[in-house]
Amino acid sequence: MTGATKYQTRFDLGEDLGYGQWSEQTGTSKTSSGLSGGSELTLQVQAGNAAGWSGTDSETCTTILPTPAAPSVSCTADADSITWSWPAVTGATKYRTGYLFSDWVEQTGRTKTLSDLSAGTTQLLFVQAGNASGWSDSDSAPCTTIPAAPSVSCTADADSITWTWPAATGATKYRTAYFWAPWIEQTGRTKTLSDLSAGTTQLLSVQAGNAAGWSDSDSATCTTTPAAPDVSCTSTASSITWTWPAVTGATRYRTSYNGSTWTEQTTRSKTRSGLSSDTTKTLYVQAGNTSGWSSSDSAACTTSSTGK
Repeated sequence: MTGATKYQTRFDLGEDLGYGQWSEQTGTSKTSSGLSGGSELTLQVQAGNAAGWSGTDSETCTTILPTPAAPSVSCTADADSITWSWPAVTGATKYRTGYLFSDWVEQTGRTKTLSDLSAGTTQLLFVQAGNASGWSDSDSAPCTTIPAAPSVSCTADADSITWTWPAATGATKYRTAYFWAPWIEQTGRTKTLSDLSAGTTQLLSVQAGNAAGWSDSDSATCTTTPAAPDVSCTSTASSITWTWPAVTGATRYRTSYNGSTWTEQTTRSKTRSGLSSDTTKTLYVQAGNTSGWSSSDSAACTTSSTGK
């Protein structure tokens, strides 16, 4: 300033404390350090010489507010929705969120929910914290809804049952349980129970899971193929009747006179009439269910001689 040989400055102390003491200097600048971002500070300045001091001029400035740190995003999911949340970020006054390849959407709250999703749906959400100075870097969290229940099927033979199920979308693990037994976690999609007796029925329940939780259960019941029936027979002069007791696990039977051409039936007897005396016939019988047929048992009987 023309004619000035010195200056004096003082800061507004804030909080209704007024201004501090004048500080004389010869330079034409003043720096205040160690301030927080967003701090407002008023400086008064007077120019002087041997004749005295000028009037006062003042200027108020605000330090630049740093952009916030990126929020730390986490998420939880259930069967049809995902909710993301993040703690408050120091210096943030707003947030914005965006799904992969979508536009940013600004918000003030610190949660975001996506609903009406299919089971096993994976979604990624990006979040930024912001203030007047700008936006932070992004943080993101992928979440997958709970998978759908797997579709379980089973096959059996004479002494074992094997259950299988296709991959469930979004599943990273599975767990299985027999009736009244505890759950056992596994990653594979088969389960075999061996060394079973013929005609044994067993139920297996299966759930698909991921980080969000476990699906509902699906189950399948299978029965090992039955044991061979115990066939016996009686005869008259013109007929032979074969019978056999019920076989555990059997839902049907089939019979054959020659061991190759089979006739299926649900009853447990077979009669052949109109035979000549002293005629011998053999009947083969198998017990069956949805898993297959047992081995054969057979019985041979001969019609009695005429007159006996």
